[in-house]
Amino acid sequence: MQSMQISVVIPVRNDAAGVTALLDSLQAQLHEGIEVLVVDDASTDGTAEFVEAYSSVRLLRHELCRGAGAARNTGAAMARGKALLFIDADTRADDPQLVANCLQLLKEMPEVAAFSGCYKDDNHSPHLFGRYLDACEAGMRGAALDTLAQGCLNGSLCLIRKRAFDAVGGFDADPRVALEDPELGCRLASAEFPHWISSRLRVRHRQPGLFHYAKELVPRTRYYIHLISRHGGFNPIMGGGTEGGYRLLFALGLFLASAGIVLDQQGTAAAGALLLALPIWSLRGAVARIVCSDGLIALPAVLCFHGVTTAAICVGGMLGVVDRARFATRRLMVDAAVVLAWARSLLSRNAVGYLIQFVTHRCNAHCRHCFDDPQRQRIGIDQELSLERIRLLAKSTGCVGHLSLTGGEPLLRNDLAEIIAAYYAGGVRSFSVSTNGSYPERIEALLAKLATAGPYARVIVTISVDGIGPLHDRLRGLPGLYEKAEHSLRLLCAARQWLPQLRVHGCFTLTEANAAAFVETLARLKTMGLDQIELNRLRGSPADPTLRGGSEATYRAAARDVGQANGGAAGLSWLFARLDRAMFNIVRQPESPWPCGHCLAGRRLVVVQADGEVLPCEMLRSHRPTDGKAYANFTLGRLEDFGDDLPGLLAASKARRITDYIRDSDCRCSFECAIFATMVYRPWRLGRVMAVGGIADGAPGGDLAYETRAQSGAKRRAD
Repeated sequence: MQSMQISVVIPVRNDAAGVTALLDSLQAQLHEGIEVLVVDDASTDGTAEFVEAYSSVRLLRHELCRGAGAARNTGAAMARGKALLFIDADTRADDPQLVANCLQLLKEMPEVAAFSGCYKDDNHSPHLFGRYLDACEAGMRGAALDTLAQGCLNGSLCLIRKRAFDAVGGFDADPRVALEDPELGCRLASAEFPHWISSRLRVRHRQPGLFHYAKELVPRTRYYIHLISRHGGFNPIMGGGTEGGYRLLFALGLFLASAGIVLDQQGTAAAGALLLALPIWSLRGAVARIVCSDGLIALPAVLCFHGVTTAAICVGGMLGVVDRARFATRRLMVDAAVVLAWARSLLSRNAVGYLIQFVTHRCNAHCRHCFDDPQRQRIGIDQELSLERIRLLAKSTGCVGHLSLTGGEPLLRNDLAEIIAAYYAGGVRSFSVSTNGSYPERIEALLAKLATAGPYARVIVTISVDGIGPLHDRLRGLPGLYEKAEHSLRLLCAARQWLPQLRVHGCFTLTEANAAAFVETLARLKTMGLDQIELNRLRGSPADPTLRGGSEATYRAAARDVGQANGGAAGLSWLFARLDRAMFNIVRQPESPWPCGHCLAGRRLVVVQADGEVLPCEMLRSHRPTDGKAYANFTLGRLEDFGDDLPGLLAASKARRITDYIRDSDCRCSFECAIFATMVYRPWRLGRVMAVGGIADGAPGGDLAYETRAQSGAKRRAD
């Protein structure tokens, strides 16, 4: 039996006549190796019943309306073909060679991942406004036919290889995304998948009426501003900056000409006429086409159509600019709140700066490098701190600069948003949530609550990715995890455009088992547009005792590559990326005196286990097991013994004895969180710390003249 070559996916909502006309035009082109899937997006006009009459068509249905992007994704998920041909229901495949041309293009151009089609030259709409749109679209795409065009995709007729579609995560299914097809085109371009606009793929398109089109044009233009902000640059195929300039000139010229006529100001009217001349000249191709078919009487109507659509574009553009301005202001306010919270904790000498809280030790994965496995075996769900106790803890913590919510798998708790809200009420403005990404539906639920849980808090969601596909699944001990993790990352990146407090990080833990896949994994993460990529070394006592960390040379190269990947960050993300690069070098030299001074674990860094046990850091037990016998296994205390009062626990003599030991023993390890807390809570040393960042980059003069251990010890009390 011949393998499936092309899956035709048709999204439809309340268009029974249109989809039946399209299916009728496709019937003669179907043969073995071609399948047709119609996705009914909760139609109420009996569309599904009409589609069911076609025995060669697979019907999929949405119970609730989810939008064209989600409908296309539903069809793609069920498709069996190696390539996906998306056709909208308001088109007709009149070209009897359409499917054959698709097969030929796939064969002739194996390097091209996506192909966009266009409308037929004789797409003669029955109404004048439709013919105006036909002329405009013919001129817009005519110059780009049979060329590579990145950052553009015509969703009404496009052919995409399934491997490329799956690699970039398909269409954005958020209903607020009014341009889901060019948005996908931008992601294809970011992932370096070539896109070709072909004159051999053509359909006949049913154009909408004037006011329906203008109504749609406002949100589409509004989202176009978002698209520019996210992906950079104007899309030349969609008109781009030149078209926007012409539209503005047309609107300004029309206003001045009208005002001059009404006010009898000939100079103003003449200036308006001059401004109108250039945009009207840019329309000459469309005007000539319409005049040839409808005569000169159509010219005033064309100018009227252009005026209405220009007004819609201007309104949408202004709304988009306002959206982006508000969003940028909110992001600045969030960053300012983070800095102020850090400064407040810095000025409070006895406050915890960096709090790591294990909300659970339960996990659905079995990671080979996990150092938390003993706690997972020891602490059950009945021993975890309740939400009420966490609220008491949050009230007592005071000036915490950053809270890391981790596990186990923290999303196994359903009250994560409530925990964030409790600490937010206590003054925390910087959070991170570390997850394996296996619960995208729970991430969606968390995002829905995030705006109210912490409206001016920065929330970093970090998802671990330790390889591509099966490698990641093997290292994490959970089949199918990579696919869910990638889906979660794309879900978060899409939500980030609406949530100014959200940041998305990817994390790679480097070991001998995945060192060879690091470059490929980093390349995949870079295509997702994450805010930052983190690199961890193997630490502690891994669940798999045979697992070894990567070599020094491998770590150095990986740190350099990650530093370069994070080089384009802005704002606080830029600063943290620089600090991370410095931290990479401090991790590389754990036996050298640190430029940031002795470790502040137990003072500025504190770890709370899921059962309320408090530790100075996660690594001491495995890093210094012998000394642990003399220092109560490095347990600072238990929260229940202090009424869930963390400052009271840390002020007790037992806790002070352990933190004094950490200071006096010049403790050093490769625990990134401890190093980071030590750096940021000694701002007077940040200049020297930032200078260390040159080592990972291979920059000349990167070697730092470290102070000796004796010098470091002599200065310790002063710090």
